[in-house]
Amino acid sequence: MPAKENNKKKGRATLITVILSVLNGITLFALLMAYLSPWVSPGFSWPIALAGLFTNYLILLHLLWLPVWMVADWKWMIINLIAIGFGFSHIQASYQLFNTPEEGKNSIKVLTLNAHDFYSVNGKYEEIFKYVNSIGPDVVCVQEFANYYKGQNKTPLDFLKEKKLFSDIRFFPSDGFKNRGMLILSNLKVTQQGKLSFSLKNKGTNGCVFIDVQKGNEEFRIYNLHLASMNLSEEEVSLIRKGDYEKESQQLKILNALSKLRFGWKRQEEMISVISEHLENCQIPYILAGDFNNTPFSYIVNHLRKKHLDAFEEKGSGFGNTYTRTFPPVRIDYIFLPEEFKVLNYKVERVRISDHFPIWVEFNIP
Repeated sequence: MPAKENNKKKGRATLITVILSVLNGITLFALLMAYLSPWVSPGFSWPIALAGLFTNYLILLHLLWLPVWMVADWKWMIINLIAIGFGFSHIQASYQLFNTPEEGKNSIKVLTLNAHDFYSVNGKYEEIFKYVNSIGPDVVCVQEFANYYKGQNKTPLDFLKEKKLFSDIRFFPSDGFKNRGMLILSNLKVTQQGKLSFSLKNKGTNGCVFIDVQKGNEEFRIYNLHLASMNLSEEEVSLIRKGDYEKESQQLKILNALSKLRFGWKRQEEMISVISEHLENCQIPYILAGDFNNTPFSYIVNHLRKKHLDAFEEKGSGFGNTYTRTFPPVRIDYIFLPEEFKVLNYKVERVRISDHFPIWVEFNIP
């Protein structure tokens, strides 16, 4: 009898190990797909792009596998450790630990913020601009800027001109809008401005604009980007995150959300094609700043990040999340600089003045 009992226990243990191995194998395959997402176009494989959205979740899941396999099978623990190790660069894109700020003379500070049309502050745009001004940026890039708000006597542009918070104000209305678009504020001399043209239909306030500025003898360009939005509702985001597909109505919502993602990725690829061509023809150093509406693990962001310094990875600290409505933290706002620039400091301002946190970088031009 004791021998039979032992055999039963061993059989159960073996069955549990097999089940866990299969489950871990599935999650490892998903993690591999997520690791491929920066290099594979969503147009070529949208499932890989979808896996990329869950990179943080998948890395966290494989960290949780470690204590399980520490008890059950050390070989699987090593496999998971190797898988996590391959994702070290992905972890760095979300979390930085050892960066320290530096001081520099004649430095330049650039800030970017998606203002969410001032809905997050109930139209009290004065609060946003006073806070932004207190940081002391030389240039500010604003996306989703609304030059109106119900119940306000003055428009935001009237306020900025009256208070003289910045010496140069450049408002770029979006196609089809009179009072919504993108804004660039500057305390540096502006020598030129421009707006890129996209063939997208119903692109809303998404777009790309730029100004050329001078500091001393140095001239460089600042692009303000707002890439195509996915237009997912909070309910759709919650359903995708939780994987709750039991009811038919929920399944339909998931399918609708996936359709929105695929359409959004297609629009983003069309936009970066135009932007990349413009960048290739730019004859002066340039900075990319704004709301890219995608994660650091995406093909879209990786395509624009090539041959640039990621300000967060250079001098960021802690989690780099810039969007306030997701967990684990996700970064969708970026500042990329030329490789020859010296990044001195970077910060995410964790203030609830929008559904995005403001971010800024301080740098020197050698």
